[in-house]
Amino acid sequence: MKNKLDKLVKIFKANENTIHVITGAGVSVASNIRAFRGENGIYNDEREDNLQPEFLLSVEALKTHPMEVKQFYKDNLDPTIRIEPNITHILLAQLEQNNFITGVITQNIDELHQKSGSKNVSAIHGTLTPDGFYCTKCKTQFTFEDYLNQVYCEIKGCKGYIRPNIVLYGDCLQDEPIEKAFEIAGASNYVVVMGSSLLVSTVYPFMNYAELIIINNEPTYFDNQAYLVINEDLSVVSKYLKEHLVG
Repeated sequence: MKNKLDKLVKIFKANENTIHVITGAGVSVASNIRAFRGENGIYNDEREDNLQPEFLLSVEALKTHPMEVKQFYKDNLDPTIRIEPNITHILLAQLEQNNFITGVITQNIDELHQKSGSKNVSAIHGTLTPDGFYCTKCKTQFTFEDYLNQVYCEIKGCKGYIRPNIVLYGDCLQDEPIEKAFEIAGASNYVVVMGSSLLVSTVYPFMNYAELIIINNEPTYFDNQAYLVINEDLSVVSKYLKEHLVG
């Protein structure tokens, strides 16, 4: 493992500002946020109503099972719970500040990259915040607390359903974060994927034309295409990189 980590350090040192990073849910596990996939992932939860957790993150579920969706957010994705960046978030912010990477493209909706000090971040699935809810019909803004009290908009009899301002299954990606992601990816020599199973295709366009490095605690379907694969706990890898790149 040390040989692989040393190789990764050399790549960072030899390719300043020509590396971008893609992060998935595994990056935030050390901040006590459950990943969606994997052994202890949210998608593996068994429910008495037999609704698949993945389905509850869809536009269709908002319309057909609004109360179950609300409870799902309350149990699993409450944006009012205080969470803090972990060593991987902090490392990536420092790598950007020291010109080792061009920026971060993240699948995560927790805003921890921004909280850790990263400036050049594209959250391609949006960000879940306490005030980031809105009516799909009249576009009135709501807070998460509002949403817990009413799943439908009650302003002047609107009755539109309230939803979070993130990308759900069935949504199209928003133009602005995608354009920013392409800017971050730019003409990179390497793309480092951290904490992602790479089962969600939204990041695939930002993996093209660059040597692929995968750091994940479990194998992915892209491992055989990667220049370097490190199957290790992200906190261990981040600590090593921090010591050897930014001190």
